[in-house]
Amino acid sequence: MNKNLESFPISEEVVKKFIEYNKSQWPEIEPSGKYIIINLSMVRMQVAWVIPKLLYAKALQEKTGATPIALTWRPNPLLTQFFESFGIKHIAIDDLCKKDKRGLIYSIIKSGIFILFHNNGESLKKFKVLNLNVGNNIYEDILRTSSLSTIHTCKNKIVLKKLLHITWAMYAINSYIKNHPLEYAIVDDFAYHEAAFIKLFKANDAKLLSCNNQDHVDVSFDEKGEIVKRMIIANNKYHKELDKLPDGVVEKADNLLSDRFSGKNGRGIDKGAFVGKAVLSREDLIFRFGLDENKKTVIIMAHTFTDAVFNYGTYYFRDYYDWLEQTLKIARTVENVNWILKPHPTRHAYNEEADSIESMYKRYKSPNLFYMDDDISAESVKNIADVLVTIGGNAGAEFACFGIPAVIIGKPWYAGFGITLEPSTYGEYEQCLQDIANIQPLNEEQIQIAKKLFYIRNVDQKRDYYKDDKLYSLINAEYFKMINADAVGYFLDNKGTEEYNSTILQKYEEFIKINDVKTSIYSNWAREDTTNN
Repeated sequence: MNKNLESFPISEEVVKKFIEYNKSQWPEIEPSGKYIIINLSMVRMQVAWVIPKLLYAKALQEKTGATPIALTWRPNPLLTQFFESFGIKHIAIDDLCKKDKRGLIYSIIKSGIFILFHNNGESLKKFKVLNLNVGNNIYEDILRTSSLSTIHTCKNKIVLKKLLHITWAMYAINSYIKNHPLEYAIVDDFAYHEAAFIKLFKANDAKLLSCNNQDHVDVSFDEKGEIVKRMIIANNKYHKELDKLPDGVVEKADNLLSDRFSGKNGRGIDKGAFVGKAVLSREDLIFRFGLDENKKTVIIMAHTFTDAVFNYGTYYFRDYYDWLEQTLKIARTVENVNWILKPHPTRHAYNEEADSIESMYKRYKSPNLFYMDDDISAESVKNIADVLVTIGGNAGAEFACFGIPAVIIGKPWYAGFGITLEPSTYGEYEQCLQDIANIQPLNEEQIQIAKKLFYIRNVDQKRDYYKDDKLYSLINAEYFKMINADAVGYFLDNKGTEEYNSTILQKYEEFIKINDVKTSIYSNWAREDTTNN
């Protein structure tokens, strides 16, 4: 594959056959002079992710007359033909940048001055482009796409290159949309460079809509101008739903927890925390680690250092790496408990190699700090932990169902329900860890709340509602086959994607030959969202 082209792993024979049929399905629509940008810069060209957005955009076009444009990083003639078969234009950010020499000059000056006068990651978080605060977003993008696990200093080639790249891209996109006024922007991820682009679209008066193959959500902003994260959207939703649950959900939550530990629910990549790994009893764990039976045991549930580090909002550490490092520094001074460091099972899929959790553990190892190897199932945690420490990982909710409290500093979907300890400053956090031996187990009422929350989170009522839509069921059935079969490999590269892309596109073509795609859930979402907007 030519590295200068956008990756589109698919059978060329399959996609060309599809293009010939599909281009006859979409009549021309009188243009209104406004545009709909479909941001695909964050997604791999995977048919299950892309087609729902294209159908969503076509429904918007039908209703408003605005012309849809697919935005990717790089050009690809086959991909352009694919988009055009839907009547959708294709622009590549790299092509826009090549035409925007003035933007290049601005980005060189801006990035160079920043690097010259600023030296740390906290400064990067305040970086602005076109008067938009996009520093957090660039910070996340650097970690997600490089070998860095944290940003100690901005004076390195990785940071400079990323600053230059995204700044230039934003200038180039801004210049383009000044001449192509937006009515809507269709987006997906609220992190990384896509979040920076979302802020840019909003600044250009686009109405923001979020859609993927599974759901659609509102895009909103807090008082600081930051995008409200999906975790916080879910948290607000669950606060409203908790008291409205029907009887029997606690028992259903118990079954869901059992399935979770058996690897029967959750993403394929998450199942790696449980499937094929040893579940150790309390006695086994005490023997394996040489724990002091007279002390409480605290498990630090680490996050993947490079994956969406502001997923739980802002907090009083630089990033996941800094949080863990500072936590271990405190932990080794607190000698009246056993500390066990549990690495995140997906870390190897997210570039966490050069400055890894293993190397950090070796730096801060102490007589009462232990490391839980990957061969141990996460289910073992419930057999030994008295308290968990995490920023906001799912474990804080899962193990609350067994009466185990968690200290959290972010705002995950289960925050604010009285089942967690939530220190609001670094001083409070440090004091909480110093006194962690005094934290008591959750009571029965708290455990019931935790189980209800786990039920809400893991019973996807919307997906059950949407399952009657044939296209939704077709696309998501194949999509989940792909990510479950490929698991970690799916996140590392395009391994296996070509086969699934080809299969999904063939099935989609068969579907549209006998069904009216304009009545699909993805088209209906667009009509619903424009009515409410």
